[in-house]
Amino acid sequence: MKPYIAILIDSFWEAVGNRVLWAMLLGWSLLLLGLAPFGYISENSFQLSNVDIDNTQQLVSKLAEGAKGRGSHAVQAVTRHVDAGFREQLKKRPTEADDSDSGQRISRRELTTHLRVAMKSPELYSEADFPTAQRRERLKELIEIGPEQLAEPELLELNRELLQLAFPVELNTPRGEQLWIGYAGMKLGDALEFSRSQIRKFLEPLLLAGIIKLGLGVLAVFIAIIVTSPIVPDTFRSGSLHLLLSKPISRVWLYLFKFFGGCVFALVNITFVLVGLYLIAGMRFEIWNHGLLACIPLLMFVFVIFYSVSAFAGLIWGNPIVSVVVCMVFWVCCFSLGFLHDALLPRFEILPQVRRVMEVEDRLLAVNEGGQLLVWNAEFQLWQPGVDSNSGMHSKTFGPFYDSVNDQLVVKSFQRSPFGELRATTRKLALVPLKQEPVEEAAHTAAEARDQQLWMSEAGPALPQKMFDLLEMQDSLIAVCRNGLYRIGFEQLKPDDRASKGLFGFKNPWVSSTEFQSVTPPDFFTSENTSGAVLADQSGVVLYTSGDISLLVWEEGQLRLEATTQLNSEADGTEACLVQMNADFCVAARDGWPLVVLDRGLQPVGEVALPEGGEVRQLDWLPNTNELAVITHSGEFWKLNCEDLSLAHLPTPYRGQITSMNWLSPTRVWLGVKPNRVYLLDLATVTVEREIEPLATLWDRIFRWGIQPIYHLNPKPAALDNAMGYVLTGEETQSLSLVTTDLRSAQLKLDVWTPIISNLCFVALMLSLACIYVSRKEY
Repeated sequence: MKPYIAILIDSFWEAVGNRVLWAMLLGWSLLLLGLAPFGYISENSFQLSNVDIDNTQQLVSKLAEGAKGRGSHAVQAVTRHVDAGFREQLKKRPTEADDSDSGQRISRRELTTHLRVAMKSPELYSEADFPTAQRRERLKELIEIGPEQLAEPELLELNRELLQLAFPVELNTPRGEQLWIGYAGMKLGDALEFSRSQIRKFLEPLLLAGIIKLGLGVLAVFIAIIVTSPIVPDTFRSGSLHLLLSKPISRVWLYLFKFFGGCVFALVNITFVLVGLYLIAGMRFEIWNHGLLACIPLLMFVFVIFYSVSAFAGLIWGNPIVSVVVCMVFWVCCFSLGFLHDALLPRFEILPQVRRVMEVEDRLLAVNEGGQLLVWNAEFQLWQPGVDSNSGMHSKTFGPFYDSVNDQLVVKSFQRSPFGELRATTRKLALVPLKQEPVEEAAHTAAEARDQQLWMSEAGPALPQKMFDLLEMQDSLIAVCRNGLYRIGFEQLKPDDRASKGLFGFKNPWVSSTEFQSVTPPDFFTSENTSGAVLADQSGVVLYTSGDISLLVWEEGQLRLEATTQLNSEADGTEACLVQMNADFCVAARDGWPLVVLDRGLQPVGEVALPEGGEVRQLDWLPNTNELAVITHSGEFWKLNCEDLSLAHLPTPYRGQITSMNWLSPTRVWLGVKPNRVYLLDLATVTVEREIEPLATLWDRIFRWGIQPIYHLNPKPAALDNAMGYVLTGEETQSLSLVTTDLRSAQLKLDVWTPIISNLCFVALMLSLACIYVSRKEY
């Protein structure tokens, strides 16, 4: 064995003596030195910043009203404490802020500066101007101390919260920590719009993975391939080989040790850069992500895959240039197959997933992750479009809600932006009368049925602006919006004539009206991160708003705030959350945190962590029980008993595949199952009462029986990104949006082990073929 170890050691010193290695290490060192001064600049302060202002012109309008003695007492109090010159400027502005009329535009930066003056005043608070402030848990203690007795940080915290009460819609929810990107201690630009937890959850893995993939996975690996390509051809030239074989050594072992000796060059580069990134990220950004170090063997594995091709080509042709060209062709083939598979995967695996399922008048309805409203067509065994949908994208659909008063469905779809925001060309609800005549003649073939919509929809009332959620409660809809909660009764859900009739009979689709009426409790406001649910007994709603849980009960045509609490943890309130509440318990499921169980008064009962770090996708009460069903993004089905805080698996034949649920009784439930199947399951006997299994299309079969098997069998170095994402985040699923506040949106399950196993098999095959070739070839 000593000769082979000597070969390995010789390969190491050959790599160390390589000028290219030292040139690359020098280049990496300069790059790391350039990155080292970057870092976070953090200030634990409630000081107002530019990014806290959400709507500049609307804020200016309110301030102008306050300066003229109009508007709420809180707004007038703020204007009394700004600079006198700015107050006079506001008085001269017209009632409705209009830049063309005002003569001078007030910038966001200028507005921030003037509001900071008001925040420094110890006289800003008075009970008459802010009557609800003492009812808020965060402010009560500060008010009792007295604003005049508060130190500057506590005074800023109090006054920042008072500003939020005065301008709940125009200002974003205050955070105790402001972050800037800094370079050598200097702030670059404005404060970041993202919190530290959002950066760590979404942006950090994306940024680190991008640096690793482009900087090391492409640049470093292929430079290493070029540098190491002559090793095998030079070793197995006739003159060199005869000299080596004059000693009692095996050709096979000689090849293997030369192969692994060539890996030393890549190992030194990859280790140097990743250790440097790990130290910089930890010391400068407080990101001590041990996954960076775990990426060293993964990137070495990527190099080994390509080098096994390069070394085998070097054996056959004995030419380093040919080895590199063959390796490049191999990379193009792998990249093309991987790109095709990854491009088609959402269409066939993610977007068809059933997000909601319900029965209406003997029709089975479903909404998939693509936002389509579907109706089960039993004749052709397929999902037929209920209404026309031109989305084809990752969308969110509210509803369908069944309006029994008008015998119609109510539905509305929005497209998602990469940051999770909802967008639509119109905010009007779509109303679908169920007793209308078919749109077209009945389909005669399955292909016709797949493309033929069943109903026509009509434009209804417009939704309020900046809506987060749409809930059904007591024959009405509740819209949860940035500026409050709005209600519309089913009896008001009529087609909007103003959208269908215009001048000379032409349609005016841009005309928008809303029949929604505000039912917001006094001084109650939401934030950009809000989700809600109707209580199980339909007596009110429960809302999660940036770390706060609020119970609002329905009384005399208005919602009344009954209880509120702040979830005590290290979370900063920017994480996505789902809530459910019945007569006895409230449960909050926050992204990355255990389930929190509260009682009716919103006092904590306990916490329950899902096994294996599971992330919640859907919550729903088993009817008339204190048991809550939980579906995770990994497709698991759990039951949480809120009385004893126990967690148990619900028995189903579809573990790891469940996407949605709709309970009919404590033992009967509709389940959505990947990719687009639906089953009615009796949990008491674990039997399937009804099966909805659509027939596969031609493209489905091509993808599942053609592209996927080829992809799984072939080497796929790029698929090791899944393993890289897993070691960087520790999560088995990945959001389709860059930043999301909606846990119900489908996530991609990372396939970590399949690429590793298939690539290991490929490397073993290439090394085996090379060993057979070298042992049989005459030199």
